[in-house]
Amino acid sequence: MSFTDANGNRVRHLAVGTYKIVVRDTSTSQNFHLEGPGVNLRTSGPDVGEVTWTVTLRNGEYEYYSDRGDLEGQFTVGAGD
Repeated sequence: MSFTDANGNRVRHLAVGTYKIVVRDTSTSQNFHLEGPGVNLRTSGPDVGEVTWTVTLRNGEYEYYSDRGDLEGQFTVGAGD
């Protein structure tokens, strides 16, 4: 599981704003869950495919993970590194 920008670089920090996030879910047993201030989105575990979310990211910390596993990663939005 990864969260990368259009160039394939791992996302660690983003500016506040609205983004299109493309999720390519290739697992029938895992899902992708994005959670943070004002955002709580997830793919369905048994479904495989691609989904595009338009999300407004606010100041704070966001996490992405599979609901069946541990925290996979995080990034910050707004002020900070």
